[in-house]
Amino acid sequence: MKQLKLLKLSIEEAEKKYPNGYNKLQLIEISKEIKKKKKITEPIWFGKIENNTDIVLQRNNMIAGGHYGAGITDCEVVGINGDCGLECPVFKLGDCKTEDKDAFIKLIKETKLNEHELKEIYNLYPHLKP
Repeated sequence: MKQLKLLKLSIEEAEKKYPNGYNKLQLIEISKEIKKKKKITEPIWFGKIENNTDIVLQRNNMIAGGHYGAGITDCEVVGINGDCGLECPVFKLGDCKTEDKDAFIKLIKETKLNEHELKEIYNLYPHLKP
């Protein structure tokens, strides 16, 4: 079974089971149930993280794989997946820890950004302003 199919099945099941909305833990539990029923054993990898839904789905995969706990943060999910940077949904919301300040300043300088994009970044992260 393809990894993306597991995610789609999990979301469909969650929407049926919780018509008023579901949280990440409920989605994880449903994914585990489906994985057991279908005997899915291959490793799960979601791909590039582009939005908050992708973060939830990838977190679900990482937890279901048994290597990460339910407390893994959005930042950790994105970073471990290799998608840390200016396009990260966590960064765009202003929730990035920007622990490596120099790396982010360098990345901002090297990326072709228009005035509006720079203003947006510096409004969210004034400490990155040169």
